[in-house]
Amino acid sequence: MNNSAQKQTSLSNSREGTVTQFNPSLAIKNRNSVSKNKSLNPTTMKKSYNLSGSSTPNRPSSSSRSTLFIKSMALALALFVVGIGNVWGQTFSIVGNGTASNATTTYPAPFGQYYMGARHQFFVTAAQLTASGITANASMSSIGFNVVTDNGATSHTGFSIKVYTTTSTNPIGSAYVTTGLVASTAVLNYNPTTGWNQINFQTPFTWNGTSNLVVETCFNNTAYTTNASTQWTTSGLGTGTWSRWRNADATGICSSTTISGTSGTTRPNMRFGWTPPPATCPTLTAPANAATGVSLAPTLTWTAGANTSSYDVYLSTNQTDVTNQSAIARVSTSQAGTSFNSTALSPSTTYYWK
Repeated sequence: MNNSAQKQTSLSNSREGTVTQFNPSLAIKNRNSVSKNKSLNPTTMKKSYNLSGSSTPNRPSSSSRSTLFIKSMALALALFVVGIGNVWGQTFSIVGNGTASNATTTYPAPFGQYYMGARHQFFVTAAQLTASGITANASMSSIGFNVVTDNGATSHTGFSIKVYTTTSTNPIGSAYVTTGLVASTAVLNYNPTTGWNQINFQTPFTWNGTSNLVVETCFNNTAYTTNASTQWTTSGLGTGTWSRWRNADATGICSSTTISGTSGTTRPNMRFGWTPPPATCPTLTAPANAATGVSLAPTLTWTAGANTSSYDVYLSTNQTDVTNQSAIARVSTSQAGTSFNSTALSPSTTYYWK
């Protein structure tokens, strides 16, 4: 009889104990994160081992094998969602790095009242959005323009912002974009102030990570004053038309297809408010339910959750410490990959992990 068979025979006459193990508290960390905001996400999994332990005081070595039984039980999994510059859950990313701004009579100027009305469209590429830090499948919830000085500009009547998606590489080169609308703000009587003027979309939209955007602003007053100076970028945008506008002392500006000017070099800086796509819970894979012959130092494994990059693993004989994710029970922080090699477990002892 080989050593394994001899050991099993010996264990069959020994008293049995129970080792219970919760599946890893895979505290999920979002790829785009810097700071943490917790929110609970129910995931379920608890594994319990029924481990035959020797009745003698000698502890089996970590390399030995024992009979192991596993069962499932519900357990909540804590989910960490994070972001940079969180305000109401939003992360802010700026497209454009210029520091200059338009003058009181020059365009493009999204808050430009030198004429009674102005309609603008601005082109933003998917590459520029990605370079600013926005991730694919982000929920886009607001947009802002940075006013350096208001120059005495007053309320903009019927001010609104619309966003279109497009696959064109020069969508406003010859005309305004009118198809592919994915978001809009409410129609406002808006008075810009110094600093970022961030305006929420009525309904957020999901950016797929590959579509280009066209951003439209428009208002139509009954009198004119002056342009607020809005920060813009005047170089490095590449080839194409980046801004298009119609400005006039007239009515019906927001529906007009007439063009007053375009720019192949200049576009106002824009700040997008967005939230990362939600992380999803991992699926626990091993040890499997009802498995036997599992090592006393098992490797805990799981499949990756979507939009996650690392995990926290908790392992303890104290269920409360594991459930509450106490530091004393945390055996791995920012665990890369989808497995964790546990230290040797004691027989006839109940363990919890998640």
